[in-house]
Amino acid sequence: MSTSGLWRIGLIALLLVGCGEEKKGKLEGVWELVSARFTSPDTTIVTTPTEWKQVKVITRSHFAFVGQEPDRAMFHGKPTDAELLSAARTFFAGGGTYTLVGDTYTENIQFFFYPNYVGHSIAFKSQIEGDRWIMSGTYPSNSIG
Repeated sequence: MSTSGLWRIGLIALLLVGCGEEKKGKLEGVWELVSARFTSPDTTIVTTPTEWKQVKVITRSHFAFVGQEPDRAMFHGKPTDAELLSAARTFFAGGGTYTLVGDTYTENIQFFFYPNYVGHSIAFKSQIEGDRWIMSGTYPSNSIG
């Protein structure tokens, strides 16, 4: 599944699982994506770690995430433009600051693989259940581009 298809979709629900036992704050630590559901008016896509691997690192004030398809093609020698484009389509990253007020987690994007998102803030409903962090909300893909 290409990331360009993922980011055009409006509703998003992510289920992440904590990778470490020691957390200083509610969210601080490393979270691994367990499943995600992206819903648009005409389709729903569900993804799991067999299709997409992603981790999110949360500090006291910042977040960063990286994700990729698990079976990316290796380069053999100097990569061609097509190989570089394929690699870019199967990897993404971003980060910035965040706030958590009640059950609203808001990412303030400072770095993003897709430059149109830099400078925007995206709010999600956030809940922790044991070692699982459930995020849901509307991704503003139409208004950002």
